[in-house]
Amino acid sequence: MKSVSEALQLVRKHIVMGTGVNELSLNEAKGGVLAEDIYAPMDLPAFDQSNVDGYALGEPGETKSWQLKGEVKAGDAPHFELEQGMACRIFTGAVVPKGSMAVVMQEEVKREGSRIMLERFPEAGEHIRPRGTQIQQGQLALPRGKQLNPAAIGFLSMFGIEKVKLRVPPKVSILINGDELRRAGETLKPGEVYESNGNMLVAALRQEGVEQIELKTVSDDLERLTESCREALAASDFLIVSGGISVGTYDLVAEALQKAGVEQIFHTVAQRPGKPLYFGRSNNCSVFALPGNPSSSLVCYYLYVLPGIRFFRGEGFRELPVFRGKLSHELIKKGKFRHFLRGYYENGLLRTKEEQASFQLKPFASGNCLLILPEGDQRLNQGDEVAFYWLPE
Repeated sequence: MKSVSEALQLVRKHIVMGTGVNELSLNEAKGGVLAEDIYAPMDLPAFDQSNVDGYALGEPGETKSWQLKGEVKAGDAPHFELEQGMACRIFTGAVVPKGSMAVVMQEEVKREGSRIMLERFPEAGEHIRPRGTQIQQGQLALPRGKQLNPAAIGFLSMFGIEKVKLRVPPKVSILINGDELRRAGETLKPGEVYESNGNMLVAALRQEGVEQIELKTVSDDLERLTESCREALAASDFLIVSGGISVGTYDLVAEALQKAGVEQIFHTVAQRPGKPLYFGRSNNCSVFALPGNPSSSLVCYYLYVLPGIRFFRGEGFRELPVFRGKLSHELIKKGKFRHFLRGYYENGLLRTKEEQASFQLKPFASGNCLLILPEGDQRLNQGDEVAFYWLPE
């Protein structure tokens, strides 16, 4: 049995980075991961730019007023300079004419005909966005491995970039194992339950931008299970098996994976929930066999599969972010395993959900974090600090 730290190190060691690259338009790129460094093809802003609606001022003349000379709105290219004692009307985002020493807000100006007077004399450069202050031509704009969120796509759009090269997400096969499982819409017989892990794992993968997902339910039959594993291994970068990985009579997944040619890296981790976790490799396919209990399955996905998916896409082995909060109540933890409790974080306080059984998804569905309780017995008091993983939304 491996510790959580040992298991994570082994996954990190054996996961392979993908090599496929696609070129997509920025409109299709949300959630994609850059396959190359992008350098600024131009300065941003590309010119000295007004930060407000107001008046651009030339150097002051002998009087305390300025003579107006024209107007510049966004999109105009002024063909005049502001000489001493001259000013022009200007609007947010417009090119600041040469000779301007500052821009003043329109609320701070008194206008009489073609002349303006100031309520307050501005500092040099006030309300002017100098050329290249956001980024200069040739500087690194975004590095390879960066996942494109809406802000990143907007930033690249400011350069006039139309297409970007992105890492190809992995192909993932999910095998759901269990004779007792039925699909939604089917009538349940005594002892049967509706299958939930498949939809749950598909949703989690799509949250990471993975779209090529093959989902299949397989019965508790060693021959059929082995053949399904072989087919999935040949067609996938990741194989995720849910259920059948414990030590019961009908837990056949570990044997089926061995017969299908998977090299076992580890099987079982000192954690709750999720002890029966299995990880292996077969050629270029990474294999995770997750416990069948829904909470156990999702905890193992977040801790081990998710960083592996991100590494494959070139993001590095990026685990869930860890934060710290104060307990809103007393908590007693027993046992030598590391525990991951489903909880809720709000306004600096952590509270665990009432039910922590591995078959229960309701605490997960209504929570937003996983509390991390280290190995060994612990008694935690109200107000004690506890580390926690922030879950993807």
